[in-house]
Amino acid sequence: LFPYTTLFRSADYSIRVCGEVHVRDGLQIVNNLDIEVTVYDSQGRVLTTSHGEEIYASSFYGFQAFEVKYLHPFGDIAKIRVYPKR
Repeated sequence: LFPYTTLFRSADYSIRVCGEVHVRDGLQIVNNLDIEVTVYDSQGRVLTTSHGEEIYASSFYGFQAFEVKYLHPFGDIAKIRVYPKR
């Protein structure tokens, strides 16, 4: 799966991570997946982690958009990692 993501910061101190999940081959996935987001600072420390949407195998066909929203963690954001989890 290849998530394509964009980060949005809001005036209310929230963060939205939006993107799309695509399969490498074919149009279906075998198992349900959870979208997870981990935010790191410049020292490589985890600022926050968030469970996003669940992607259901029964309704997935080729790609699916997702959005994860949570309050902005304290500290400067250096990296955001988005990954699927079974």
